Amino acid sequence: TTYYENVHRLKHKDGHWVWILDRGKTIFDKNGNAIRMVGFHTDITKQKELEVNLKTSEKNLLKAEKMSNLGHFRYDFKTNTLTISKNIKSVFGLANEKKITLEDLVKNFTHEEDRENVVKRFFLGKYKKRGYRTEYRIIRQSDKEVRHV
Repeated sequence: TTYYENVHRLKHKDGHWVWILDRGKTIFDKNGNAIRMVGFHTDITKQKELEVNLKTSEKNLLKAEKMSNLGHFRYDFKTNTLTISKNIKSVFGLANEKKITLEDLVKNFTHEEDRENVVKRFFLGKYKKRGYRTEYRIIRQSDKEVRHV
């Protein structure tokens, strides 16, 4: 049996277009000839519309961040992964392709006098399970300029 999956658009009998998730399998006879296909169609139009809306929101967020010289980050405690926005990379003077770890952030980017406070605030957020607000100095990688964030 050969399974297949495809996403495509179909024209609805009422005249509008819908997105369809098409899944199924091909049934073969003993000689290997395809004799029929069985499967189902699922209307995923709403999911596709949500994807478009999400992409639009992401673009708007990135534009707003760039205009206001802000950025965002997300840290996953389970995987020890730090994800930072393109604009944060710009603020920190990083090349777009460079990855950064939490350890890098504290050791290489945070001003020496502010490191203890940054670590303390971060772990308060982690163990108290609440957000935190802090200001500290960073040292940009591209030009070693000290900035307040």
